Amino acid sequence: MSQVDPFIVQIPASLRKDRESEQFFIYLNRFLHDLWQCTTGGTGVPTVPNSDLSNSNLHNINFLLGRVYDLGAKIEDLERQKEINITYRDEFNSITVSESLTINDFDFANVMNGSTVTLPQYPVKNSVIIIRNGDGKKVKMDGNGKKINGSSTGYLYRKGTAITLQYFIDSDEWLAR
Repeated sequence: MSQVDPFIVQIPASLRKDRESEQFFIYLNRFLHDLWQCTTGGTGVPTVPNSDLSNSNLHNINFLLGRVYDLGAKIEDLERQKEINITYRDEFNSITVSESLTINDFDFANVMNGSTVTLPQYPVKNSVIIIRNGDGKKVKMDGNGKKINGSSTGYLYRKGTAITLQYFIDSDEWLAR
């Protein structure tokens, strides 16, 4: 076996943008490092032979099982925290859009130049998005495979007009508030 230390895996830039994903990746990376240390002693050669379960090897197995349990608990905590953040979120990321782009959950987009705003492809339960026509040019909203009040697209025509959309996971649809 080769000597591979999983702890040297760098966090992808896309995961660094989302605090929850970044924390999960760090925890998973540490778990893999501990698993590698427990099972190979850092050498790349397994220290738990098939026929020998000495006390030290049993300790390694128990430690490993404990880390698996910790990982499961951490995942549950992240899911609960994400649900809390979504349920009680009162802050929006304010952006000005002057060219077509895909916005994210909890964005407040002031759209200019008749741009097309594409909604998130994989929104989370209870996501909310606010879209405002900033200059009076026709703003197109693309549902990105999801319906917007029963249609695949929507439009805002008048300057200053805004719409608040909330994602309903049961119907897989964005609905106006």
